Amino acid sequence: MMQTGLGLMPRLGAMLMAVVVTLIPIASGAQQLAALRASDAMKYFDAICGGTLPNFENAPAALQQNGFQQYSTGTWYLPDQSVSIKIIEGPGMGRTCSFVANSTDGEAGIKAAVAASLPGIDQTAPGLALYPKTQALVQLNPQMGRMGDVTIFGLQMLSDRK
Repeated sequence: MMQTGLGLMPRLGAMLMAVVVTLIPIASGAQQLAALRASDAMKYFDAICGGTLPNFENAPAALQQNGFQQYSTGTWYLPDQSVSIKIIEGPGMGRTCSFVANSTDGEAGIKAAVAASLPGIDQTAPGLALYPKTQALVQLNPQMGRMGDVTIFGLQMLSDRK
């Protein structure tokens, strides 16, 4: 991880922009979508973002197989649940899989569910981990916002850097 120290800040900036672009359709949607348990939301993150590494090339097929539909913005969403994913082309950064979900779990529950999928989270730097058995950097934003008892959280995964 130390080798990537110089390139880490631009990568984190790209990840932050990915969250904003992915979140817009959820925030602007008129219909109320069902929030998930964080552990259930992580299954989508693992299937789509983790399952289509190293470069998310097969993400559209995986998204369709998992019942996602696509907005005109390029963001994919589940019609009945508050989960969205967008594959973003970062200039000079490769692709980013940006994932945003509404969870009925609080911040502690979200962190626990993420840690179950990403055992190394927070060990190198707060909110950061490498996806298991890869060089794909993942960043967690455990509480992007709240709506009543629902917590919005996001994960961003940069394409594998082997």
